[in-house]
Amino acid sequence: MNSTSDSKSNTPARILVVDDDPMNRQLLRDLLEGSGYAVVEASDGVAACDSAQACIPDIILLDVLMPGMDGLEVCKRIKSDNRTQHVPVILITSQREREDRLSGIAAGASDFLTKPVDAVELRLRVRNWVNTKRLYDRVQEEYHRIAELEKMRDTLVHMVVHDLRSPLTCILSELDYATLEGGEKLGPEFKQCIHEVVEAARVMNNLVTSMLDMSRLENGEMPLNRQATSLHEIVDEALSHLGSSAQRVAVEQAATDQSATPSCDPELIRRVVVNLLNNATDYSPSNTPITVSISRYNGSARLSVSDQGPGIPEEFKERIFQKFGQIEGRTKIRKASTGIGLAFCRLAVEAHAGTIGVDSEEGRGSTFWFELPMSQPAGS
Repeated sequence: MNSTSDSKSNTPARILVVDDDPMNRQLLRDLLEGSGYAVVEASDGVAACDSAQACIPDIILLDVLMPGMDGLEVCKRIKSDNRTQHVPVILITSQREREDRLSGIAAGASDFLTKPVDAVELRLRVRNWVNTKRLYDRVQEEYHRIAELEKMRDTLVHMVVHDLRSPLTCILSELDYATLEGGEKLGPEFKQCIHEVVEAARVMNNLVTSMLDMSRLENGEMPLNRQATSLHEIVDEALSHLGSSAQRVAVEQAATDQSATPSCDPELIRRVVVNLLNNATDYSPSNTPITVSISRYNGSARLSVSDQGPGIPEEFKERIFQKFGQIEGRTKIRKASTGIGLAFCRLAVEAHAGTIGVDSEEGRGSTFWFELPMSQPAGS
């Protein structure tokens, strides 16, 4: 591969040469063009900044001692601009003192060449920095391509999920009607079949709702019905949605924590608690307890859900709160995972300016927790 050429377009790397001495610029131009580079010149600091912004170069060769705006100031300006901060800057200087080099590094310089410039050293340093810059460009291109693909995926998922809501609502409505009208005519086995279908449809409907709400939360479009809310009451409501699994849950609340009343949307936070409780029951052996604790912590209302499941490795503690983030090799005891429950919890809590996290060790269970700002007393 030609080190002076872009791997996609095969165009020569562009070098911006900045020096107030026309003879120095000509010397550098001859050396660089002889190696296949395209050279752009600037005779002062202002022209250098304008050229760098107008046509982003692959490297800048920058003289330090120039009248007016010197090379260090030019370097600082280039590195402070989002459009050019990634461009390598090689300072060309006759100064050899340590303090001078430190000043260049502080300004953002990538490398140094000492006058008089050695032709072989110039070519080697320029080649290496061109390769580095081109590698950076390829990484950025891949990043933007992946970001665009993720955006397309999210759009497609949102469209599909949105279209699922109507048929799911129809299925649930018709099944409820069939059960009501069938009455005693339906045998126990048939009733059980309908019950299982209804439960599956409700799970799908909740999943659809969560995904649509995640999209609204990500875009800041979710309306929040904030009010002073008792976490103890939210837990009671959440437990009513767990069915038989609720028998395993023990709720702990200190006597001093009856006032743990955050300002939040109670319905949204109830769904967060349901998700955390479902997560705990999914990963915990059936004969182990799950504990919900409510407290005040650093001026916030805190709720935690503790289980005795397999625990979470340190490197996955952030990933599990990301959309579709799961842990390889971590098997649910009850059912398969969609990878959106904890992501929904994170978005919902952060929409309230709260924080969420997990304390866990492998083999020693997990405690998922969230904290929400306390509601302000009336008249405060």
